[in-house]
Amino acid sequence: MFVHSVQRCVIWSVVVLFCGQLDAQSTPVSIGGVSVQLQPPTLNGTENETQQIEKLSPMIGGLSMRQFTRDSQVAPVRIDLKYIKDDSGNRVGHLVHVLFVVHCPLERFAEGQLSQQLSGEVETDDSETSSFAKPVDEVTLRENGVQSIEDNQRFRHIQTTLLDKIKLDAVLRIDTHKSPQQNRIDLLLDDRFAAQWTSTEDPKQTGTYTGFQAWLTATKLAGADAVVIESRLAMHEPPEWFSGSNFIRSKLPLVLQQTARDLRRKLAD
Repeated sequence: MFVHSVQRCVIWSVVVLFCGQLDAQSTPVSIGGVSVQLQPPTLNGTENETQQIEKLSPMIGGLSMRQFTRDSQVAPVRIDLKYIKDDSGNRVGHLVHVLFVVHCPLERFAEGQLSQQLSGEVETDDSETSSFAKPVDEVTLRENGVQSIEDNQRFRHIQTTLLDKIKLDAVLRIDTHKSPQQNRIDLLLDDRFAAQWTSTEDPKQTGTYTGFQAWLTATKLAGADAVVIESRLAMHEPPEWFSGSNFIRSKLPLVLQQTARDLRRKLAD
């Protein structure tokens, strides 16, 4: 879900939906025929300062906690990328892990105007952040087998372009939870709804799309007025997208670095 999907569905969604849960579990998802279950968050929201340091230190690549948590738009962003491969060794998708710190109160993520603008649920001056995700109406939900919705669930119809190459039209199921110390969002491409991808360069090149899951947590950093942002996602990459090249892998780190900086800048305004 790269460029727009990573930026919106993963990083921005924590601002949009103000969510969290200490014991939420991701269910396995099929990525190109491979069953994948995302690892749980590094922090669960119950740790004290010492316990947070013990858990975060192995994840930050030899940096000190002071370096990793410094208050700067260009502070470190830890990014780990892995391929998902089938039994024959063919690449079918990607696993992504992102970890960084934003200096603001956890409550800052609940501010309505900021969250709505970042979600694309209201128009802004930035065309890239407008009309990204829209609610799915009740009739469409029932037609696709959704008879009831939990209080912490919502369904969003997304239309986005991935790296200026692939248009994606799909429905995400979004589960949200919150606790005093940690907020969490879980996103799943719901295969009860038709999802379609189309090449921007050749509209005749199109196909159905399945295989996306993500979670994102925002956890209060003990002893500081700051929040630890962590996300993991798994996504399918159909072979037709980029002819087996490393296009996504080569672009994604820069996209995620810039996304983190943009989030820090917006929350500092």
